[in-house]
Amino acid sequence: MSPARLPLVVGLMPTQFVAPRVRPHTLERSAHVERLSDATAPGQVTLLVAGAGWGKSTLLALWHARDPRPDRCGWFSIDPADNELTRFWACMLAALATVDPGLSSAASRLLAAFEPTVLDDVVPALLNELMGMDEPVTLVLDDYQVITNRAIQQSVQLFVEHLPTMLRLVIASRRRPALPVAKLRARGSLVDLRIDGLRLSRAEAAELLRAQSHTELTDSEVEIIYDRTEGWVAGLHLASLSIGADPHPHDRVNSFADGDRSIGEYLEDEVLNRQPAEIRSFLQQTSILHRLNPSVCDAVTRQANSAELLGRIEDEQLFLVPQHRERSSYRYHHLFGDVLNADLHHAHPELVSELHHRAAEWHSANGEPQEAVHHALASQDSAMAAELIATHSLRSCLHGEVETVLGWLHSLGVERCQADVRLCLARAMVAFAGGRIAEMSRWAGLAEAAVDRPGVSVELVSSTRALLGLTKWSAAYSDGEVTLSLKIAQETNRQRHIPAPWRAGTHTVLGWSLYRSGQFRAAQEMLSNAIVLADEDGDVLNAMISYGIQSIIAAANGLPHEAERLASQSESVSANNALGQHFDRWGASFARGWLALTQQENARGRQHIEHALEYVRRGPRSLEVAEMLTALSMAEESLGDAAASAQHLIEAQRILANCPDPGYLLADPRKGSPKLQEPKAAEQYPGWASLTEAEMLISGLVSEGLTNRAIASKLSLSQHTIDSHLKHTFTKLDIRSRVQLTRVVLANLPRTRHP
Repeated sequence: MSPARLPLVVGLMPTQFVAPRVRPHTLERSAHVERLSDATAPGQVTLLVAGAGWGKSTLLALWHARDPRPDRCGWFSIDPADNELTRFWACMLAALATVDPGLSSAASRLLAAFEPTVLDDVVPALLNELMGMDEPVTLVLDDYQVITNRAIQQSVQLFVEHLPTMLRLVIASRRRPALPVAKLRARGSLVDLRIDGLRLSRAEAAELLRAQSHTELTDSEVEIIYDRTEGWVAGLHLASLSIGADPHPHDRVNSFADGDRSIGEYLEDEVLNRQPAEIRSFLQQTSILHRLNPSVCDAVTRQANSAELLGRIEDEQLFLVPQHRERSSYRYHHLFGDVLNADLHHAHPELVSELHHRAAEWHSANGEPQEAVHHALASQDSAMAAELIATHSLRSCLHGEVETVLGWLHSLGVERCQADVRLCLARAMVAFAGGRIAEMSRWAGLAEAAVDRPGVSVELVSSTRALLGLTKWSAAYSDGEVTLSLKIAQETNRQRHIPAPWRAGTHTVLGWSLYRSGQFRAAQEMLSNAIVLADEDGDVLNAMISYGIQSIIAAANGLPHEAERLASQSESVSANNALGQHFDRWGASFARGWLALTQQENARGRQHIEHALEYVRRGPRSLEVAEMLTALSMAEESLGDAAASAQHLIEAQRILANCPDPGYLLADPRKGSPKLQEPKAAEQYPGWASLTEAEMLISGLVSEGLTNRAIASKLSLSQHTIDSHLKHTFTKLDIRSRVQLTRVVLANLPRTRHP
């Protein structure tokens, strides 16, 4: 039935019942169209729910254009005027009538009757008529978010709960419709496509931007725009128009990260201005947050209904991005967040500092120092910011967040840092982590001067002494004074109390100097202690370094499995923290390179050593640079590249000439043209030969990871006997741990016998 045959309803627009035409040069979203085609089936409801500008209508138009039976598809583009019960159902019937006028004749007559009841009369009649269809029919309802009338929502709920098996219902909406979603999903009658199903891929975004801007954008320029828009179709479209209209399009791209007026105006008109006062106020106040959850939102807005409001905002599809599957925290879409923040500064500039102050207090109380400091600085409460930075900077630095801490300290300024011993220590720690020895010495001196002030705690005095020891060690080691660095490290570790977070660092530098002094066993033990302390203190930097040096010692001792295990531990620490590009990440790569050379895998060895050299050149490690240049020279000589080998050896010798006491180097340029020696025999423990057969056997089982109880069961002995054997073994070998025993067994593996 056509709209003209519905006398009780006037003003129906024929264009509402026609699928929108696909514009020329519209991006062909083939994968999404195919997914939609596969998802829609007779007897099912398909939901496309996303906010403004995500391309719902365009995707449906593309899908409809490729439908092999477009004549079997009814279309209803809903207008605000359709939010009235009789009119809505008149439009529904009109849409179905475009497929077949006879599909809804009985329902149409009932609707035209005097005082019809939609729930009791019209909907049941329509369902009965549709049950008799021989061919599938599709009905598309676009812009369903317009429907807020509770009576319409109830009638549509009834309709979808009894959806005929030959009808496909597709609903596109900016907000989650009031439908029995859980029930439909449970019986397999629902397909739910959200933003992730509509988001443009990077390849699609690049195609759209280049085509619509008529500009040959580079991949990096596309990345800038994509990262800001997050695949939002309207945002990418508006960005392409803005770029194409600019006489300097590439400059326009580079400034895109700072915002785009056309996108801001679109979001303000299409989204923000349409929100009720309560929602808009909440959006404004929470726009300062990087991450939203009900608790922090309550703290910032000083209200207790944030959970409810976040739920409403998510249902309204207001560019709220879930951070977890369980939807416990969110963030705003980057562009929407910018618009909200601008709206806050325009409407309530006097409130901004107070909101940041509230956020800083909440994050500090909930153990989130980075967010707390960010908001304290933004609140312009310098005293609060200084206290938070002084409290958290050392710990954050040891977690690998050096650049973050450096930014905090720069925000405070030099004078405020000089006035607080804790901030002097933080500045020195940042310099130490960055390999800036002169700067570290300067701030260590300021800290030393500051500890004489009244009220400085014993803990800070001890921290300052440990820092001074690390500073002196760094200067001596960087100058190639290994014996002096060892002496300084030993004196520092004799300090009665070394507080966290300095304990792991003092042990690491002592182990490092012991290694350079050729004292492998002592170095291994000290570095193992450093790792234990680093784990306790969260000191990822010194954990990474200690594992790396241990892996080199294992490689030098011809223990490939142990070296690989330790190298993997070092790289795991760096990968899981902000240490991926740190100059002291060299250890693992060098250990792997050396192992490859000893196994005659020279090309692989050269590759690892080149990586290690790339890292270590970024810092002040002259001895390590010379060592790796020599190892690289060895690899190149073995590969027949004599010119490169000679060049790297000469450079290594020149560096080492400026190091008065370089100590032990695994690859030593002082020995002239390098020749790779046979793999060094594992360090022999004098007590090994004195072990009995039983002690060797038990030691071998320990090295396989068996507990004393498991060993006792395996050998049919008492656990007391096993304990006694191990006690004697530890005494004979002068060791203290099962890890050390495992190393001894690996070093003497050919002599170990198992049952």
